[in-house]
Amino acid sequence: MPKTHLEFYDAHGISPVHYVVGDTQQHFERRASLYRSLGLISLACRGARVLEVAVGSGQNSLYVASLMPASLTLVEPNPTAIREIRELYANTKVAHTKPSLVEMTLQDYMPEHTFDIVLCENWLGRVPHERALLRKLAGFLAPQGVMVVTTLTPTGFLPNLIRRALSVRYCDPRLPFADRTEQLVTMFAPHLATMSAMTRSATDWVQDNMMNPAYFDICLTIPDVLQEVGNGLNALGTNPSFSTDWRWFKALCGEGREFNRHMTGAYQAELHNFFDYQLEFSQPDVELNCAIETSCLVFLDTVRDYESAALAGMDLTDSFSEVIACLTNIIGQLKDFPEQVKAGLEAGLKLLSDEERDLQKVAADSPFSRLFGRETVYLSLIADVTPARFDARG
Repeated sequence: MPKTHLEFYDAHGISPVHYVVGDTQQHFERRASLYRSLGLISLACRGARVLEVAVGSGQNSLYVASLMPASLTLVEPNPTAIREIRELYANTKVAHTKPSLVEMTLQDYMPEHTFDIVLCENWLGRVPHERALLRKLAGFLAPQGVMVVTTLTPTGFLPNLIRRALSVRYCDPRLPFADRTEQLVTMFAPHLATMSAMTRSATDWVQDNMMNPAYFDICLTIPDVLQEVGNGLNALGTNPSFSTDWRWFKALCGEGREFNRHMTGAYQAELHNFFDYQLEFSQPDVELNCAIETSCLVFLDTVRDYESAALAGMDLTDSFSEVIACLTNIIGQLKDFPEQVKAGLEAGLKLLSDEERDLQKVAADSPFSRLFGRETVYLSLIADVTPARFDARG
């Protein structure tokens, strides 16, 4: 049974991370807007030494390459992705810096020099060996260099964790890969179609989010990242942007800087706004936010246990009851939240409890089918102090 992203991709010969780009200009505008919110304007890349790890299809790297960095190093071990990256750069008409493609894992990679910019999206998670790799990446930064990583919010993760539980409930995890993919696309393609800016195919999304065993481990939060690399790196920006700072700039010196502490406080104060990507509302109880976050993390592990029991062919009565009880508890914690959030979660709970297990009921329009959280949060960090190099092999 594969456990990591790479093992899962290799086992099925896939690289389920493609953008449905269509218009290259629009794709580049999206990437420029993302980097702008992270403090990386295009001039920051020009003439810089850039490293990207876990490149996937390479489509995002092409935007960086078009900004004419001095060098662009791409580290990617997946043979399917490597083939796609080569094809992308061989066929593009966009003027760019030719990248250096390194066909190995980050575990084995040790560069000969540091980098001004380090990028790693949608890979590193909360398990110890991946947190160690996060520290290793930080060690590749030159002084004043910038690292961009992705984090996940447990509250934003909740709607898709419900979908993961529905995937187990309605679609046996032991089915053949192609058959299960088809059934899950039937269930969730209509949900994905409710998001007008979606750029990923339903097949890729299902395989990477509803079938990939490593999905449970990607829930690395902003406080987690700051705990791992905060001694040498300071938070710079996020997308979505939620941190405001009204402190006087003249006070931002010495111990008064505290950018990581400020970012952590802003994150905790806004946890409620990650439940639904369509909503922004006020909820001033930070302690409640933190309690709900903890409950969502418990739900994550409960869904994982439920899926593991199903894969092992065990009786699911107890593990399923735990899923229902945990989700019911979370909904109870949200009694003063907007009706749109509560109705969506309650509709998800109703689908989980439905004994008919009709795929079309899941696919049908409902408050839950339209509920997606602000799951992925990009975080940029600056190496204000030279970080210690970390070799994850040692």
